[in-house]
Amino acid sequence: MTMSVRLENDQQTVSTMVDQRRNSKRTTTTTENRTSYLSTLMHMLNGFIGSGILSMPITFKNGGLIVAMVMNPMIGILSCHCIHMLIQINELAMKIKDRTIPLDYHELAEFAFEIGPRLFRPWARKAKYFVLIAIACTQIGGCCVYYLFIGTNVKKFLTHCLGEENCPSKEVCLVMILPIVIGINMIRNIRRLTLLSTISNGLQIAGIGIILYNISTKSWPEFPDRLPKIGEKIPQFFVSSLFIYEGISLSMSLYKAIDKTENFSRPFGVLNIGLLIIGGFYFTLGFMGYACYGSTVEETITENLAGNHIDQTVQILYAFAVLFTYPIILYVPIQILWPILERNLRKKFTLSNGILANRTTLIIELSFRIGLVLFTYMLASIVQKLELIISLVGAITSSSIAIIIPSTLHLITFYKQSSSKYQKYWLLIKNLIIMLIGWSGFFLGSYYSLCDIIGYNQQQR
Repeated sequence: MTMSVRLENDQQTVSTMVDQRRNSKRTTTTTENRTSYLSTLMHMLNGFIGSGILSMPITFKNGGLIVAMVMNPMIGILSCHCIHMLIQINELAMKIKDRTIPLDYHELAEFAFEIGPRLFRPWARKAKYFVLIAIACTQIGGCCVYYLFIGTNVKKFLTHCLGEENCPSKEVCLVMILPIVIGINMIRNIRRLTLLSTISNGLQIAGIGIILYNISTKSWPEFPDRLPKIGEKIPQFFVSSLFIYEGISLSMSLYKAIDKTENFSRPFGVLNIGLLIIGGFYFTLGFMGYACYGSTVEETITENLAGNHIDQTVQILYAFAVLFTYPIILYVPIQILWPILERNLRKKFTLSNGILANRTTLIIELSFRIGLVLFTYMLASIVQKLELIISLVGAITSSSIAIIIPSTLHLITFYKQSSSKYQKYWLLIKNLIIMLIGWSGFFLGSYYSLCDIIGYNQQQR
């Protein structure tokens, strides 16, 4: 829907105040850090198609074939629409502020509150930092899960090759992969990560291909036997699907990095094509995996493939694929947190020639990257059931930054600028429905995550 933007005097005043607050240098960037259409698509596929796709069959089991076949694509469309809403806000921000480079997600929150109704303006900076913290927690938490996934699969592979007695412990496996993870996260330029993303996508496609081939060669039972009672675990299905499709933080970072922003958001742009491919992979593996194994499907589909070395092959393929995905996921919090730290460092270390400042900030940036990797390693090695904690954090933050916040910011930004009552009513009703879906994911996800944590603690006693 096209909206005619009417800038009122008070909004112009606020925009001027915002421009004075921000450094004008942020409107420029070097072409070296820009990514092409294909590179951006590779990064998007790499970031979205992670280890979560292996859990799609059990997600279909929770909803049943009929419910999952209908709701899974709808959740993907909802996720895509929420990203488009943030892009609309970004386009307005670039027009008002005469920028060529899009704002970061947390800056969009501040912008929306500043040009919105006066009631929201005093909360602009608080909204910015809330979104910043939520993104950092979500992405770093995802990196922790990825690190644990890599170590666990390396452990399983070595156990298969060496035997249980000769295989190192999971803690040793986590230490073994630490230098490799640190090394690939020293790549500071997103364009240079394109090769890793391409390799990761190839490994994941190979793994998915092996799984689908193995499934297609089996004899499937009759479909009616695969349909669970309606409503039995639909809430778990909804929450799992909502979290699997969450990638809004990465999408906004890629939107900022692409050389031509219109190539990201146009009808056949990176976003729509990328999510169409991603949704196709999710749907195909979820449908075929559950239709084949039914009630016996495991937490990850690879556990159903045990026997003829297929599971070990897929596990090691995905271990390397997730290893190469890790720097793309960590790129988001680094892109957000490092510029804030860098501005303060340059004030402290700048000399007349600027040489020491550049060298010092480079060393500190690399140390900062190493520190983030070490932090994810410590969480993965100390907490036995990290996925339960991350699931709770994800329920709280992912539903917020992926569904609730985009719809809220979109409503605040465009409600007063709608040219007709019909547009205002449509904007209000649509965004309220999306908020309701987001809050449902928030409460349902938090409830089931807490139940899992309580149940695990009771088993340990």
